Amino acid sequence: MRQQARISKRRNKALIGSGSGRCSKAFRKRANCCCRPDWESQAPEVDGHVLINDAPEGFAGRPGDFIEIEITEAHEYDLVARVV
Repeated sequence: MRQQARISKRRNKALIGSGSGRCSKAFRKRANCCCRPDWESQAPEVDGHVLINDAPEGFAGRPGDFIEIEITEAHEYDLVARVV
């Protein structure tokens, strides 16, 4: 499990700075201004999540919205992004 976590983090780190349109199938608020869209290449039952912790004032994603994001942090299984 430790080896897999290292591999996953290395792969996620390669995504920092990237970003393109992401389909928000289930965009919902979590905690303080942290939103979670479902990324089109991820299976929500088994893959990590993209957590958005920086969005423009008044931003409100709705199911089905196509949003532009930039990956800013990588963790073992989850990514952190901002809305651009």
